Amino acid sequence: MFQPLAQRLRPASFRDDSGLGIIEVVIALLVFAVITTGSILAIGLSSTMASDNRGREVAANLAAQEIDLARAANATLLESGTTSYPGINGTDFTVAREVNWVTSGGVDSQCLTGATGAGSLFYKRVNVTVTWSGMRSTTPPVRADTVLSPDGKIYDATTGTILVSVTDQTGAGVRGITATVTPAADVSPNTAKVLEAVSVPAPTDRNGCAFAIKVAPGTYTITLSRADGEVWVSPDQSRAPAQNVTLGSGSSTNAKFDYARADQYQLTWASGPAIRASNQAVTFVSGSTRSVVTAPTDTQYLYPQSSGYQVFGGTYAKAGTAGGACKSPNPVEWPTASDQRTGKARPAVAPDYTVDNIARDVSVNLTAVPVKVKNGDLFVRATAATAAQANGDPGCAVGGSLLFRIPAKSDTVSVALPPGTWTLASSPNENANFTGATLVGAIVGLFGGGGGTVVTVDPRTAP
Repeated sequence: MFQPLAQRLRPASFRDDSGLGIIEVVIALLVFAVITTGSILAIGLSSTMASDNRGREVAANLAAQEIDLARAANATLLESGTTSYPGINGTDFTVAREVNWVTSGGVDSQCLTGATGAGSLFYKRVNVTVTWSGMRSTTPPVRADTVLSPDGKIYDATTGTILVSVTDQTGAGVRGITATVTPAADVSPNTAKVLEAVSVPAPTDRNGCAFAIKVAPGTYTITLSRADGEVWVSPDQSRAPAQNVTLGSGSSTNAKFDYARADQYQLTWASGPAIRASNQAVTFVSGSTRSVVTAPTDTQYLYPQSSGYQVFGGTYAKAGTAGGACKSPNPVEWPTASDQRTGKARPAVAPDYTVDNIARDVSVNLTAVPVKVKNGDLFVRATAATAAQANGDPGCAVGGSLLFRIPAKSDTVSVALPPGTWTLASSPNENANFTGATLVGAIVGLFGGGGGTVVTVDPRTAP
């Protein structure tokens, strides 16, 4: 009896060879993994939600604080901005404030509210958004909104508002530009008045907007400038672009500018050390944009154009240009010569923006022309042909002349001339009448022009 009982009490592992198989072990481990993973995810989700709730609570307080600060500020000068609050309970917070004018016409379009039909400035809309580090992708940011009425009336029956918009070559607003508003001096009669302190616009905000409020009716000149040392230019290469606007009583008007940090073009001269004219012009062409610079320095600052510029020595103007065409400086305007020589297109040059904003070694197509001068003459004048020439020169309807100051006691000098047909004369005095002065002739055989007072700089080359 005792022996069977002992056998029953003995562990089964000692009674036979049966036990857990590999399938049972795998299933047990799988069940354990599922339970463990679920527990970890639950703990992580709980921790994340707790962190999000703490972040949202702080963000709500920061949003309310930003709204209070906006309400306490001068609504007229309040602008968009971003503020960072690092390390609050180990979390970084970012508060973004967006401020826009809303007009009586319901238009909400930054500083273009002066457009026709937009209405007058009514109030400012303030939207605050707060985000924080570690927030879940599905968690929306905390938002707070308000509207602000500027101190005092923006509009009344006797004054108006001038809205200035400044954008760069990408179309983005430019911040920190000073817009100076003055009564237009070239308009008479003019009811415009010098702006009072309350009317002077602050520098443009991050949207490129500036506002001159409570401005008397009249015509005003708006001029842009920068306080720093960087060179900024408009598409017509002006460093201080200006335009006139006319303002009526109880209304608004808008002035829009393109203004960007200039690219640098380092000019080199194909004519080498030849004497350049004191009034030498260089033309920069990009698409439909044409800019003529007189007596340029070796470094030129130009409005950034992605296509770059073609550079021509002389005043190049294609057909249809106001004031008349001047085709001679552009080689492609010259017809194919009898010996099949053709004018090659000037290359378009742009800075390499991966390196810097400088285009180096931009060649200007001037040619060194040796001429003989009478002893004692100190000036040479080259006068351009105004009509097309038999030699193929398409001519320069606007005409013009170049003046060269040559060294004293010179017998032969080299002057730098753009493509074209030129009549040369010299004089001992730049203010003297060059008509009838001692004529100078191009050295015989130069450019096929032979001797005499006329020389042709032909830009055509072999095909």
